[in-house]
Amino acid sequence: MAIVKKQALREMSDADLKAKLAEIESELRMQEGALHNTGKPQSTGRLRALKKLRARMFTFISQREKANALKTESKKK
Repeated sequence: MAIVKKQALREMSDADLKAKLAEIESELRMQEGALHNTGKPQSTGRLRALKKLRARMFTFISQREKANALKTESKKK
């Protein structure tokens, strides 16, 4: 799986973003499992990039949820 750029994440819909997050978490679990089994990761750079990407995706999801909450709150007033 390729590491996704920020711009591509911004363009994804919420459903696509959550599906991609599930893929990233599954690959991250595989990489961490290999780390625990063998004592060394297959690729340290890949492991670090996956962790950063997961954090970035969580950030985009939370920003969108906050923006949607503000929109619905302003409509209620």
